[in-house]
Amino acid sequence: MSCSGTVIGPHAVLSAAHCFQWPYTLRIGYQPVSVKRVMLDGNDHIILIVGRRFDRWPLLAEMPD
Repeated sequence: MSCSGTVIGPHAVLSAAHCFQWPYTLRIGYQPVSVKRVMLDGNDHIILIVGRRFDRWPLLAEMPD
């Protein structure tokens, strides 16, 4: 299965939980990335803490008016 994700921190990726099964595996740009930790919220969201460092990610901001 192929799904998208969003980088949300220097080692964190947010995606849909239904895209993953144990053991958790992740590829970014066809490169395997080690999954160090997983956080699930029970609402089909998953945050994967990975062994790769990202240089850029979106910052939390207020919604425009």
